[in-house]
Amino acid sequence: MKLCHRVHNYLIGDVIARGRFASVRVCFNHKSSKPLVAKIISKKIKDSKVIFNERYLAPLLVHPNILKVEEVFDTQSMIFQISKFYQHDTLLNELRSRKIAFSEKMNFVYDILAAIYYMHTHFICHRDLKLENILVSEKSRAKICDFGLSTITFDGYVTGKCGSYHYVSPECINRDKYNGFASDMWSLGVLLYTLFTKQFPYPNLDKELNYDSDIDFSEIPLAIRCIVQSLLSKNPNKRPTISDMVQSPLFIDKVKVKINHETIKPSINQIVEMHVKENQNKNEIENDSTMLDESNNYLSDPIDYIDNFSASRVSQILQVDIKECEVSLSSYGQNCCKLFYSLLLERMNAHSEAQCGDNFESIQLSGSCPVGVSGRLLVKSFRAYSKDVVQCVHQYVTSSCNGCVTEPVSTSREIVVNSSDKDTVVTFDCFDVCNDEDDSYQSHKDKKEKNRDVNYSHTNNSYTESMNGTSFAGIEKQQRKMCDVVLTEGKLANEIVGRLTKVFGTVV
Repeated sequence: MKLCHRVHNYLIGDVIARGRFASVRVCFNHKSSKPLVAKIISKKIKDSKVIFNERYLAPLLVHPNILKVEEVFDTQSMIFQISKFYQHDTLLNELRSRKIAFSEKMNFVYDILAAIYYMHTHFICHRDLKLENILVSEKSRAKICDFGLSTITFDGYVTGKCGSYHYVSPECINRDKYNGFASDMWSLGVLLYTLFTKQFPYPNLDKELNYDSDIDFSEIPLAIRCIVQSLLSKNPNKRPTISDMVQSPLFIDKVKVKINHETIKPSINQIVEMHVKENQNKNEIENDSTMLDESNNYLSDPIDYIDNFSASRVSQILQVDIKECEVSLSSYGQNCCKLFYSLLLERMNAHSEAQCGDNFESIQLSGSCPVGVSGRLLVKSFRAYSKDVVQCVHQYVTSSCNGCVTEPVSTSREIVVNSSDKDTVVTFDCFDVCNDEDDSYQSHKDKKEKNRDVNYSHTNNSYTESMNGTSFAGIEKQQRKMCDVVLTEGKLANEIVGRLTKVFGTVV
């Protein structure tokens, strides 16, 4: 195997696969001989949604049937996503290379349903479900990957045509706006049909987008035929939701076990409780039977306790000022700040559980110190939001130093500048400092938090909020911006502090 070059702490090797948006290469951590996979995404992609999903969304998804992203870092032109290497490749290649017994196929189905249930109840439409995006582990477990086209939606609706021809739903082709969850269920139907018959229900869709012909279901095993038929209903309202499927007699005992016993421990539920909020979104989804009951309740209520360290990372991910982020977290209704906050805590808790084992219950995440920073520390404070400071660090390190920086979704963060002699590694973190003295802002938040409209737009990678026409601009001037930057001491750390001082003014 040819090792091409070294990036961050990894030796990058041969190409495994190439896609529309990325290449996939085998790689090795410099401390281990165990093979890993590096998905390398070019920043030249015009669709900012793809960049956002690969950089932030996919790494935060914690489920046994979803590909676990170990680490994410970026250079000036590329994003690197590090994950486990699966020798058995994709479910498509497994289907082509060997005969798979019915019982094993059903186990794949159980795994796929569990993963989709997790995604849909977290308001995520995958939008590119297909056999090529299902990895198979050594133990014949299915793991969904490739979230580049995914969309977060709190009312179920999505826009735009995307996906693969043979798997795309009729409404995706024929409508400007449609239910993304129901469209995923159509793709699931195509996936199951192909898994059991080794052919597509509409084999000529890549040539002509025509769904008029009848589907031959005769080769589908009787045990699952009715399910596949209902999933491939041209009327999205007649398709079962993922909730319907996991509660059906065929799947309830199999899939529920995976969901209840193999997902992350419910520590997030101690912070974000799921209460029933009557009539939530009733007017928006009236007469739409494809909506998930679960999505009406999850994250509807305010978060009572907000961990400042985690909230800071969410503000860096969504590029939202920390005060706006805190208002969203403490408000009624579902929004992206709440979703990413809960996903981030789940990822950190999963990491703590893996590291601490039986002592996990005694571990509590705290905003008082960054995760993973060790050694002699250099701590500096700046009159700026952490989101702006982190962006400045990224730009300086990747462009001026030709280095790479780990993303806020990582449990520990590093700056690495590779060289032929010796790599320079700086462990760092950055988080906003609480300012409880701002009574005017707190009063404004209390008055307005129940009447907010929150919307996240993937198109421009921005997070916009409105409070009955009230702007945050006037409030921002009253706030005292402050964040702490923590780095391991050294020449590069001093250079970074110097750059931050030049950009943001005098160090406090």
